[in-house]
Amino acid sequence: KQQNNNLNEMKGLVAEKQSIDQQVQILYQQIDVINEQLAAYNVLIADKQEELDAAQKNLKELQDKNAKRIRAMEENGELSYWAVLARANSIMDMLDCLEMMIDIKRADEKCMEELTAAAQEVSVAKEALTVEQDVLQDKRDDLDSVDAELEARREETNGLLIEMKAKGDEYDAMMEELEDQHNQLARDILEKTKEFEEAVKREEAAMRPANGPIYNNGLYYKDGI
Repeated sequence: KQQNNNLNEMKGLVAEKQSIDQQVQILYQQIDVINEQLAAYNVLIADKQEELDAAQKNLKELQDKNAKRIRAMEENGELSYWAVLARANSIMDMLDCLEMMIDIKRADEKCMEELTAAAQEVSVAKEALTVEQDVLQDKRDDLDSVDAELEARREETNGLLIEMKAKGDEYDAMMEELEDQHNQLARDILEKTKEFEEAVKREEAAMRPANGPIYNNGLYYKDGI
């Protein structure tokens, strides 16, 4: 009965261990998927960072270029509209110069606005990717925590299985010993039975006189009658 109970417990532990192993395998697959997603997001973030760096570099170059041109115009006395008007040879020349200055200013402002908008767009995209990456990382940390818990349960189950296996071996040894005792007892009974039968035969032979009557169970026999 103890051996049967032990076997039933071992079957239950084996089933539990198989269930845990399946859960761990599924977790490993989920972790692999998240790792791939994290790697992809890392690449995207790196690309966005490169775009952001390029946009910021272009913006800085444009700002420096515009600042140099303004300083040069200031040094040459060409920044003032009045200076342009004073140097114009005619009304048409003056209008052309003013229109050129306005166009240059508008182009510079448009370029700076576009670069600023591009930098902001890249920055927002990068931030969104970073947030998504953090969410995935949190999810992976949760999976790692569950995996650690399942690993602990699996180790506990393995320990119980080892313990149950040891008990099973102990029961097997006990059953083997009992079987040996049973066989020895059967041999002893057979030997004692033979000894008893032989003793009975010897007693009967001792009680029978030569050519005399035979007593058996209190009855008198003579010459087979």
